[in-house]
Amino acid sequence: MFKVIKNSSVRCKARNYLKYFRYERRSFATSEDLVSSADVVVVGGGIAGCNTLYQLTKRGVNAVLLERAKLTSGTTWHTAGLVWSLRPCDLEVHLLRDSRAVYSGLEQESGEYAGWINNGGMFISRSKLRTQEYMRLHTLGNAMGIPSQVLSPEDAQKLFPILDPSIFKMALYSPEDGTIDPSMACNALIKVATRNGGKVYEDCPVLDIHYAHNILGNKEVTGIHTEKGFIKTKCVVNCGGAWGPRVARFAGVPSLPLIPFKHAYVVSDSVPEIRNCPNIRDHDVNLYIKIQGESCHIGGYESNPHMLDQVCFKLPFFIFYN
Repeated sequence: MFKVIKNSSVRCKARNYLKYFRYERRSFATSEDLVSSADVVVVGGGIAGCNTLYQLTKRGVNAVLLERAKLTSGTTWHTAGLVWSLRPCDLEVHLLRDSRAVYSGLEQESGEYAGWINNGGMFISRSKLRTQEYMRLHTLGNAMGIPSQVLSPEDAQKLFPILDPSIFKMALYSPEDGTIDPSMACNALIKVATRNGGKVYEDCPVLDIHYAHNILGNKEVTGIHTEKGFIKTKCVVNCGGAWGPRVARFAGVPSLPLIPFKHAYVVSDSVPEIRNCPNIRDHDVNLYIKIQGESCHIGGYESNPHMLDQVCFKLPFFIFYN
């Protein structure tokens, strides 16, 4: 994978990320030998795995996280990191509210900056049907204590000056939305998790998941085999992300409803007018805009994406220039 990076803030972030592979060893990775047993083994050191270990250790569970390379080195480190508050389902709204509470409190809990920025979020509607959908979101949010405001195009432009009010009909603004830096968030989550007794093993690929059948014929996990040894456990949590189907096959699960596909986003040059502006979601054209300082990430989801059967693990290669 090749990326040409012009934005100075993104170049700095990428350089710091690559230093971990050249010079540094992360202090929160466990240096001692692999444990022989654990209540729960989490496979995958991305945002899902780090969150899972964090939540388990807070509840006193003896949990271990295994990462085949370095934490966040899969797909997590370059994700957009957008955190929204409103969804059509009340369960999703509860999950998002809990996630926001975790991310916004990580800095105080871990003692280091976790990358949380509460700059708000805005949904843009270009059609009557989309407007009805956003009005339902607004009503659901009010019922569940999630603040939001219905804005005219002109009022939306006041919050995001470079918007063209002639191309959309209304906007729904959610002031509690924001962004999280995925790598910083994972670092903070793992710092808290290891402080609570969790263990993290990097460069520890999973080779197999052992299981047996009980008297009812159901599968029961008995352990997990890695390059560094065997861990006896009755519970394995698959947080492999794009590599999740491969992990599932170790346990005899032929497939998962998870399909990785190629996605790209564009990082803009400096645009001073957008500093502190809310993030944008435009579902009518499958577009999102994430604000990062005076630049923004612009990404879109294609209607005919290039889907992948297998995902190979490769470290990214960057090209830096001024």
